[in-house]
Amino acid sequence: MPDERSIFARTMAAHNETVVSPDGNITAIVSGGAVTGMRFRPGSYRGYTDPALATELTRLAKLVWVSRLRARHTATRAVYGDPNAEVRRRIPSTPAQRRVRERTEKKKITVSGAHVRLTVLGGTKWTVYIEPGTIDTVAEEAFIREFAQLVKQAISTWRTVINLIRREEHGPSFVLQGLRNRASA
Repeated sequence: MPDERSIFARTMAAHNETVVSPDGNITAIVSGGAVTGMRFRPGSYRGYTDPALATELTRLAKLVWVSRLRARHTATRAVYGDPNAEVRRRIPSTPAQRRVRERTEKKKITVSGAHVRLTVLGGTKWTVYIEPGTIDTVAEEAFIREFAQLVKQAISTWRTVINLIRREEHGPSFVLQGLRNRASA
């Protein structure tokens, strides 16, 4: 059976990259533009202080964002049919597009769990806060589960907020147009 997804969707789905934190102790698996796994180098989790781990996870989030951006550029090039095509940041050409960009860049969301809080500003600036005493009281596996759940929640919340902003600025026709484009791709 042929794959009926768009070229962009197929290329994004094929993306699979391992991203390592700057200190080399935390690894994230990025597949299809999403974090699908995370692990600590053996013995390293308990070696962090809570603020140091929060800082390193924030740094890792930036690297994951770059991985996702590279995947999107690769997928865009595949749509163009040119692996060397230049992919530029989209420049808003209408007042509504400018308002969407401005509102998106200022939008801040926060998701919280029992021990971790994630804040996302403008979709690209992630900040991680870890409650004091977390590393001493929470097992590594439980921490990874909580953190992974919060990342998924943050991404889902972000997408919902951005889609709402787009709908408010462009009206329902923008949403329907997107659905129509997906159906014809």
